[in-house]
Amino acid sequence: MSENFHPYENAKKPIGVLVADDHGLVRDGICSMLSNEEGFCVAGTAGNADQAISVALQSKPDIILMDIDMPIMDGCEAARAIRREVGYFPIMAVSGNASIETKYSRAGMDDYLAKPYEPNRLLGKINELTIKALKLNCKNGFFDIKKEMPMNQAELNELKELKKKGLTKLKLIGTDHTF
Repeated sequence: MSENFHPYENAKKPIGVLVADDHGLVRDGICSMLSNEEGFCVAGTAGNADQAISVALQSKPDIILMDIDMPIMDGCEAARAIRREVGYFPIMAVSGNASIETKYSRAGMDDYLAKPYEPNRLLGKINELTIKALKLNCKNGFFDIKKEMPMNQAELNELKELKKKGLTKLKLIGTDHTF
């Protein structure tokens, strides 16, 4: 390997999850599960939508698990506020209220998981929504590879389709050519 090649050092960086749910036992259960699973970590917790907005602005998680039926403001309103304030990252609606399935997508959320759910189903959805493109930076003859979150929901969908085909997206920055 060339001495000018610096592979991505944080390839095993855990997926940071913000857990927003007004029920403390639910939050604690999800946090405990994530803490016991390799590749995941809790980026923050919130007991209501206002807290979810605040924590999202501060911690910039890889994904938010957003309960919909919360006091003060519902999860859909919080998702819209987060989308206005923060760069893109996935938000997944998590609710026992089956009537919200059409409401979450209009609020800018990327997916929905109905309560109750199997832990492996939750982890699978988190993995699916936190897929990243590879970004190759070339500067002064040095290469640096990093994983990069999608820029928007359309790019997330593109990455999910590529993954199904066993492919990934590679962005080359700093070369004379654009691919």
